[in-house]
This record gives sequence, structure tokens and C-alpha cells, in this order.
Amino acid sequence: MPLALLWVLVIISCQSPPKQAMDDYVIGIGESPIYERDISLARDRALLYAKKDAVRKKLGTLIEAKTITESGVWVKGEVLAKTEGLVTDYLILKEIQEQELVKIEIRAKVERQRLQNLVDELLEAWERPVVFAVVEERFEDKPQDPFSNSATHKLAQFFTDKGFAFLTTSKLQKVLLPPISSSTLANLQTQDEIDFDLLIYGNGYCQNRGPVLKSQLLSAQASAELSIFDPYTGFFYAGSTKNAAHAHVDITVACQQAMAEAIGAIGEDLYQQLLKKWEREYSRGRPVVLEIEGVMPYRSFHAFQVELREKIRGVEAVFEKSFGSKSRLLVFYSGKITALLVELLKKNFSIKFTIVSRIGNKLLLRVV
Repeated sequence: MPLALLWVLVIISCQSPPKQAMDDYVIGIGESPIYERDISLARDRALLYAKKDAVRKKLGTLIEAKTITESGVWVKGEVLAKTEGLVTDYLILKEIQEQELVKIEIRAKVERQRLQNLVDELLEAWERPVVFAVVEERFEDKPQDPFSNSATHKLAQFFTDKGFAFLTTSKLQKVLLPPISSSTLANLQTQDEIDFDLLIYGNGYCQNRGPVLKSQLLSAQASAELSIFDPYTGFFYAGSTKNAAHAHVDITVACQQAMAEAIGAIGEDLYQQLLKKWEREYSRGRPVVLEIEGVMPYRSFHAFQVELREKIRGVEAVFEKSFGSKSRLLVFYSGKITALLVELLKKNFSIKFTIVSRIGNKLLLRVV
């Protein structure tokens, strides 16, 4: 065998792994506070967050390549909940303990094909988020039907085009009868048959601004103010205000067109805010409200919050919202709510309770 050919074979055999294999590696960084001086637990959490960071980065390039929009936000939450199965190998590059914090940097192997298969599987089974809109609309001080006015129709068209599912009004008309108020909106949380993810609520107003340049056309000025929030947790996602004008010989038609234009402008603004907020919220898990009925010592209530973080894997953060005969906690959980229910039933906590009901992402517990 010629010497030159032998050297070529040696060089080929000593080359680095294929580029595709190298592309599977990504840097991830995670950190976790130290609770109750438990450094081991903080280290485990920091390592998990570093793995999630690596998966998130790899997932970001995949999502962009597939041009997934709102479905991608939901899919990311599901993928991150499966982090342990996606990181097939890792090397700790740096580990730092600073006062009450552990920080870890890793080089993780996240196999693109495995991730690709999971994303495709989730997208195939993905259910579009369900949206409902209620807009109190007035034309020249005359109230319009909040369930079938031009603003509601325009919102339905806009969000349906963006890939959302829009809830029909038949069920909600039994609950939300005009005049709509904060108390009637609160009633949504008690209706078992109502099942949607987001509520768009607000008001629109249109005025007759008179003739246009002494013509037969009448000018209508419309203004709309809308907000998007989670009806179960009260979580605010987006809000915006827009104005628009339109002219027509019929002032009612002019108002309808002006309102539709204002809603068209406000829709895109709300949509972009919603996606950004979802990105942030899913980075630390799904928001779940625990509402606890019954009297208990505050010491037990505080201990329960610590136990949720320490005993249930996937609980990323716990925030106290209120304490009394009906106490509320906001929990961020990186997993399915049904899995959280199972963990609540399996573990022992400082307070004894029964799980009364689940409506959306709100769990009702009762002290026993």
C-alpha cells in the first residue's frame, strides 16, 4: 500500500465525530437557591435546570426551523417536562456555590432526532388553546349584544386564523348575561361545564363625528380596550388600546367598520404580548392555583409551601397569594396537572386535606 494512501486512511480514522453528532451537544446553565441548608437538593435542581436550558436552546432552533408559532409555546412546555429523557449524556464544566445559590454549567447531549420525533408527536396530538371573547360594545350610547357584536366577531376571526379554537357562546350566555361585571366573570370559576383556556374581555365605544367635508358620508370614531387573562387563576397575559375611524352614509355601518379596524389592530398587539408571556411562564412551569378551604395555623401553611418545593419534583416555584379561611397558592409546575394531583395524594404534608375538585388549572383542597 502506498505510504501517501496509508496516511490518508490514518487521518480519516482520527477525525472528529461526524458534524451531526457534534451538533447534538449544547451548553446549558442552571441555578437554584439553597433551602433549609440542603445543598444536595439545590445542586440536583441546578443540574436539572441546566439540562432544561440545554433542551430549551436545542428546541428553539428546531421550533424556528419548523416555523411553529403559538403551538410551539405549548409544545415547549411539554418537551421541557421530559428533559431527563432527552439529555442522554452531559459533562459538568463549572460548578459554583455562592452564598445561598448553586450554579452549574454543563455540556449536554440532546439528540436532535429524538427531539424531532417528540415534537412531531406532540404537534400531532396538540389541542389548540380555546379562547372566548366578551366585548361590551356601545354605538352612540346604545349597548350592543356582547356575544354577537362586530368586535367579538372580528376577534373570533383573528384568533381562529392564528390557530386558536374559539368557544361558542351558547354555554357562556347562561353565565355571562348583560350587564357584565367582575362578579359575573368570577362565576366562570364555578361552572364545571365551561372549559376554555383564555378569556378576552374589554369594551369598545363608537361615536358619530359628523359629516366628512360637508358630504353625505358620516365619520365614526371607534376606541377599543381589551385584556387577555386566565379565568381560573386570574393571570393577566396581555392588554391594549387602539382607535380607528371610518366613514359611511350609514353611521351604524361606519361604526361597525371602525370598530372592526380597531380590533384588527389590537388583535396583533394582544397576540404578540400573549406569546411573549407564555414563553416566560412556561420557562418555569405551568401556573396552577391551589385554593385551600378551612382553618389552619399559619406555621403549617408556610411549612406546606416549603414541602411542595422539596417533596414534589417538578414544582419550580410557590407563591403565597392569600391566607385565611380560604387560602390561595400559585404553584409553577413543569408537568401535567394530573401528575401533580397524584403527587399531592401520595405525599405526607404538614396539613391534612382532601382534593375536592379540579377546574382547569385550579385545584380546590379542603382541610380535614
